[in-house]
Amino acid sequence: MKNQAVLAAAAAFLLAGCGSSLSLSPSPSRPAVTPTAPPKPTAIPAAPKPTIAATPTIDQAPLATETAQADELAAVQATAAVVQQTATAAQGSLTGLQTAVANVTAAARASEVANQTATAAAATAAAQQTATAEVAATQTAAAAPAASRTAGPSGVPSPALALVTATLSDSAFEPDSLNVSRGTMVLFRNTGSSAHTVAAADGSWNSPSIPPGQGFGRTFDAAGTYKVVCPDEPSLTAMVTVS
Repeated sequence: MKNQAVLAAAAAFLLAGCGSSLSLSPSPSRPAVTPTAPPKPTAIPAAPKPTIAATPTIDQAPLATETAQADELAAVQATAAVVQQTATAAQGSLTGLQTAVANVTAAARASEVANQTATAAAATAAAQQTATAEVAATQTAAAAPAASRTAGPSGVPSPALALVTATLSDSAFEPDSLNVSRGTMVLFRNTGSSAHTVAAADGSWNSPSIPPGQGFGRTFDAAGTYKVVCPDEPSLTAMVTVS
């Protein structure tokens, strides 16, 4: 520290004694440097303020219209659903009604068929009973004396019965033509080897099956000409004329 103070004092003395005779001039090899002013900072432009777009105004009219249309569409769809349900229910009712009608029709048809069958069976039974009764009456009349031959019910008096006999063989009626008066019973006796039947050609009456040796009697009450056939052998025919 002391050395530095001494040196500083000596330097100050020298400068004070020689200050007027010393001229400080720039060294020829070192040109003077003119200081330049520092460049001014470039101004930074201010950032533009963001533009805030105005909030658009929403037209409420189209929105209200769309809402009304949506409500109307929903109402139409609801109505369509109700109509569809009603149509489905009506279809079901119609199907049920058709089924019921079909059942009633089938039942009525079955009842009608049953009635027809019963009627036909009753008619067949009545015809069978009538034919059987005629066979029995014929056999009784054929076996009884001529003076006592009657066709009335048992125990009820009746007029004398006129009886004419015709035979039916396996090949022909004999005779094949008869002339009788009204009220006459014609006895068709089977003389063949197999059973036969006799019937009116117009289908108004027919006998049951007549076994060989048996007969069938038919009383002709109305005047006219009647053709008698054997349904088992259509070629076997006879004519009965009633007067």
